[in-house]
Parts: sequence; C-alpha cells; structure tokens
Amino acid sequence: MMGHIMTYISDYHSVGKTTLTFHTVWRLHEKGYRILVIDFDGQGITFSFMCGLDTGRLKEKVKEKQSLYHVFIGDCKVQDAIISVTERLDVLSFGMNLSYMQPMASIEQFQQLIDEIKDQYDYIFIDVNSSPDWRYALTLSVADNAIIPVDCSKQANVSDCMGILNLIDSIREQFHSQVQILGFVANFVDDNELQSYENFKRRMAMHRYTVFDIYVPVSDVIYTFTDGDVAIKQKQSVYALFDKLIEQLAIIK
Repeated sequence: MMGHIMTYISDYHSVGKTTLTFHTVWRLHEKGYRILVIDFDGQGITFSFMCGLDTGRLKEKVKEKQSLYHVFIGDCKVQDAIISVTERLDVLSFGMNLSYMQPMASIEQFQQLIDEIKDQYDYIFIDVNSSPDWRYALTLSVADNAIIPVDCSKQANVSDCMGILNLIDSIREQFHSQVQILGFVANFVDDNELQSYENFKRRMAMHRYTVFDIYVPVSDVIYTFTDGDVAIKQKQSVYALFDKLIEQLAIIK
C-alpha cells in the first residue's frame, strides 16, 4: 500500500505546523505504522525533535553529501539521504537552511522522487518551512491531504486564510487535482481565546470548511526528551487529544 501523504500547512508564522506534525506522527508511529517525515524546513527542526535534539547524524549526512538538498542537485540518491530515527520512523531532511535559494526541483521532479519511495511507508508527512515559497508548491503537488493550523487570535475569518486556500486551489488546478483540504485545526488556544475559537468555527462552517472539533491548548503542547533517545513524556491529555484528531482525520489505514 502506497504512503498516504499529508501536510500541516499555513501561510502564517508560528501556528504550530511542526508541533502538530510531530505529535500526529508520533501517535501514528505508536500505533504501528511506517512513517517518513520529509523535513522541508531547512533547519532540521522536525528532525531534531524526533532525535532528541541531537543533530549529529544529520550533520554527518550533510558532510557525506546525503540530504534532500544533495538529492536535488544530483549528488546522491534519495534512499541514501533517508535517516532511520527508530524502527518504522524515518526522516528525509534538507540538512541546511535553503530559505534564500531559488527553486531547486521542479514539481515533476519532486513527484517522481516521491513515487520512488512512497510505497515503503504507510504515511509520509511533509513539514514545511515558515514562509510560503517554492517548497510549498512542491509539498502540495504530492500531498493527498492538507490540514491548515490556525491561531484564532490572528485568523478570525476565512479572508485571513485566503492566501493558503488560493495556493492549494492553484496547485489543484495546475498540477495535482487529488490534493484535498481536510480542514482546520486551532492551535495554541488559551482560556481567553475560547470565544474566538467558537467564532472561527462558526464562520468557517458558513463557507463549508471543516474545523476539527478539538483545539490544542498552549499548556498541553509539551514534549521532553532523553538525550540521544526517542523517549517522549507528554501530558496524558496530549495523547488523548491527538488520538481524537487522528480519529477525526479518518486517515487510519
């Protein structure tokens, strides 16, 4: 079975794309699924989260010219750039900050690259960088589903989300008709923003967009690690929260 490709994507900074990716991936991994995370951030953030903040292996890969960057410029094959984090969990990272660079791969090239590896995994999650650029187009050109994280204190109406919605529509029309928006997830909500969250849900429903019936409280987004290991201690509420999100996403194979 080929990998189901998903991304949390937004044109806003600091709405929790990487945090949501991390928790969703980890809960699916604990359920026994084979997962690849493509770290398009360019700073190794997701990779660092999953490897206990130890970037030594990533740096070694870069030194050996084995990263997604090196795949794009033809220095290595994609299989050589994949790093095994633990059993059934791999990462394919940029390995360096490329935010200043011009597009390094065409949509067709990236689609072909993904086709080479997706049947090895149940899920592929793509963690995008902070600002929309050519990596957003590549991500959406292969994704089956996009989930849009929002900060309800900044994004109160559908008009505040039109940038990313228009980009998804453009990619769907030109390159990848199968990409679908699963819905919105409100992230980093505190007690003072519950009314904003409810208002956002109501307004988005008027435009027939799904807002998942959960929000991620600030106090519950907690992750700690043991050095060099993937030992994760989370509040029990986080486990329940992401189990509920995964259930609502209806992506379990």
